[in-house]
Amino acid sequence: MKLIKELCETLEPFEEATDKCQADKVITASYVIPCVRGLRHAAESMKPNKMSTIIKSSVEKRLSHFEDMEWFQLAATLDPRFKLDWCIGEERQTIKDILTKKVISLSAPSVPTSKDCSSPPKEVKTFCIYGHPSSFYIYTVTSIRGGTKLPKPTMSQ
Repeated sequence: MKLIKELCETLEPFEEATDKCQADKVITASYVIPCVRGLRHAAESMKPNKMSTIIKSSVEKRLSHFEDMEWFQLAATLDPRFKLDWCIGEERQTIKDILTKKVISLSAPSVPTSKDCSSPPKEVKTFCIYGHPSSFYIYTVTSIRGGTKLPKPTMSQ
């Protein structure tokens, strides 16, 4: 009975990490690195014996590569529960640099790829939104292939 109880206590962190990382209805990618680090810590805190040695080496062998995956790093960083709190040493600056490069690449203006620079066809639509009892706003929406431009409203009586 003592052996079974000890085994249950040893495997408890693995059960919790498994539950966190495989939920059906919530995003779990942000949990991967914190769970790997939590399992490593749990394995290192175990009483030294043959089982704890096997568990430590298994955690390193099977799970440590997830810590180097950029998508899991960004997921953990962008999760407000973790932010950069999971980072060790220089990781904090490395992750900031990766995130900065991603933001810059996503915010860079797109450059037309074809030599044809003619304007795409436009479709103009007008719709109203009531803003004040005695007046309403008229918006003219210009749809350009792949995006919509919404100018400032004009007051109309």
